[in-house]
Amino acid sequence: MMRRAWLAPVRRLPAEILSDIFIFCRDLDHFSPLIISNVNRMWRRVVLTTPRAWSMIYLDSARSHKHMLKYVSTYVERSDPYFLHIFLPRYGTDIYSDGTNERIGRSLERIILSHSNRLKCIFTFSEQLKMFNHKGFQNLTRLLLDGAMKVKISFFDSSRFPQLRVLVLSGEVNIATDPNTPIDIAFPRLQHLAVNDCDHDSSWITLVEHCSATLKGLSVFDLYEHTDFSQITIHFPILEYLMLRPYPDESPQTWPINAITPSLLYYAEMMDDIVTPFIGHTDLKAVTHLRMRAVPRLEGYPSLRTLQIRFDWSSYASDSTFVAQLERNDDVSPALSHIEVYIPEYQYPPGSLALTSVRSWIEIQFKEARPHATISFPNRMTPLPGSLEDIMCGFSMPCGAFWMNVI
Repeated sequence: MMRRAWLAPVRRLPAEILSDIFIFCRDLDHFSPLIISNVNRMWRRVVLTTPRAWSMIYLDSARSHKHMLKYVSTYVERSDPYFLHIFLPRYGTDIYSDGTNERIGRSLERIILSHSNRLKCIFTFSEQLKMFNHKGFQNLTRLLLDGAMKVKISFFDSSRFPQLRVLVLSGEVNIATDPNTPIDIAFPRLQHLAVNDCDHDSSWITLVEHCSATLKGLSVFDLYEHTDFSQITIHFPILEYLMLRPYPDESPQTWPINAITPSLLYYAEMMDDIVTPFIGHTDLKAVTHLRMRAVPRLEGYPSLRTLQIRFDWSSYASDSTFVAQLERNDDVSPALSHIEVYIPEYQYPPGSLALTSVRSWIEIQFKEARPHATISFPNRMTPLPGSLEDIMCGFSMPCGAFWMNVI
């Protein structure tokens, strides 16, 4: 038995290959470097000389806070000099439940701030915002904020975040602005902005407007039907990706931005109502990739090449409507060459006869209407280029895994 272990092919792998494997394992499980380091001496030696394997730090609230500071210090030390991706938990969760949250929080902040020049991506909650009063985040490119908070628009000044390219406001974030005072700050050159819970006020629109010249991607979550915002026209000269999602169970007919998007290629409308499409963005003539839950009106997409659509148990009639659009006019979306159909597992279990039947029905219907198009049935929709699920790093991290489920 021992002899077979010594002769195992894995022991003959060069250290460089093992190092690449360990980095890949890090992307699957952020605690894998600790596990790998306890396998054998050779693996421990290799993983300890692979700084990138230690560069993702996830403060898991399920783990004992007694070891949290040692865990962070170990990862920060062993990942040097590589950039860091850090997920900070919310104060008040289990790891802080015995009253030590302030002490641990301050200690964590000291460790993180002492290496602020190495921060590349950070997900944090409103309780840690005070940490950013320090202005040493010279290499931070991704910032994800969660929780109810009020943030002055000057917080996003480029003097604090000169390299910031992706900003995700995933909680109830209120951007504080003074309507009587002109905004005179230099914004970082944001490439993707995502905002959530857009029902409270129009402050997020102010942020979108001031970053519009550099945005390549914009994601707007949880738009409410009854939000009374005056529509504003904003020009996005280089925007390539746009995603709009109404609040669940709402069916809004408009959104408060009349967006001019001459460069838009990738568009998603993620409504829950599969019968009535959300009438959101209309500047769609250049769109080549489309993701929807409702049946799209294809005459609005003359350049469409790839369509991603979700099939629900009640959508036979809707998909027949879609097929009818293709059959009526060959000039509708003439470049459409691939249709990707996502079927939720909770409706049709994998391997079931019902799933096979539905796939067969869809393929026959779509092929008759558009013979040259290919049809696929992925377990998860392919990320649209420029979307958060496409550009986020560290999908083993909570901040990355969340976007994989937004379909």
